[in-house]
Amino acid sequence: MAKPLNERRNFGWGSRDAIKAAKFALRDAERRGVLSIKSSVDHLQRFSQFHAWLREAYGVKRLDHIQHGHVQAYGRMLAQKVRSGEIKPATAQNLISSINTTLRIASRGQWQPVSPTEDCGIAPRSSVRAAPTPTPIEARAAIGAIRDPIGRAIAQLQHSLGLRIKEASLLNARAALRQAQKTGKITIGQAKRGHVGSGTKGGRVRSIPVSKEAMQALREAAKVQPRGSRSMIPANQSLKSFANTTLREVRETLRQYGFRPHDLRASYAAARYEQLTGKAAPCNGGGRASGPGQGLSDRQAREIIAAELGHGRASVVSAYIGGSR
Repeated sequence: MAKPLNERRNFGWGSRDAIKAAKFALRDAERRGVLSIKSSVDHLQRFSQFHAWLREAYGVKRLDHIQHGHVQAYGRMLAQKVRSGEIKPATAQNLISSINTTLRIASRGQWQPVSPTEDCGIAPRSSVRAAPTPTPIEARAAIGAIRDPIGRAIAQLQHSLGLRIKEASLLNARAALRQAQKTGKITIGQAKRGHVGSGTKGGRVRSIPVSKEAMQALREAAKVQPRGSRSMIPANQSLKSFANTTLREVRETLRQYGFRPHDLRASYAAARYEQLTGKAAPCNGGGRASGPGQGLSDRQAREIIAAELGHGRASVVSAYIGGSR
């Protein structure tokens, strides 16, 4: 009889060496389309740092022998480095995130993530985003893992239209689809004629261009939108109840992949920045766009993206795509 997964050396990845086993697991995730090649390489490099520390501090060599307490201890050590100014909060959080991702994939979903802030005491990230946004492959994998079809549609609306999770929940997808097919954009803001969604901060009205990906997301959302409802929320359910059920599953599933709903909005913002300027967003390794000959300038792109995300100031966009350089 086969041993349970958590009793098999390195979770049964075909090597007695933990780093090789982790590499095999991450490469398998690449083949399945869960990770991009770059993300796989980055996760392995960060996990290797942790494993070297773990062997020195605790003598632990096997993946299946790693416990939450080990990761928390490593995280507390990183938190001290953040406080002393040796490393930035984003660096420490990325290290813990890669450990969680590697162990989740290696354990085939059994590993429960350790929170960098709550469990390790690492300071929150700066308001300027430093971590890369999820790649299209990573976002598709995380969204595809959401079991509830309505929750899955909401996450896809966030990713393709840059909506807040509340805005995506309150969107009248059928009306939005009709509006997008007619005008190439959707308008949200208040529950009134011509607006296909509400829930925006302060009732601020905004129009969002609809790409091919967003059009497909609207089609899928329209298919699963509850009958008799003018939003993605069933007519007999309150927003609070919906948040505690469907939206909770969305958040928990994304967290297992190392993301938050905000990261889906950030992916939209980064993609728009690249479309508008011709350069990758700063958080994704791009330099500052200068304008002439490239597309729009950095400032012009940020003003457009701020409006599409529902913010009044271009400076807020740094939390989604990184700072101006």
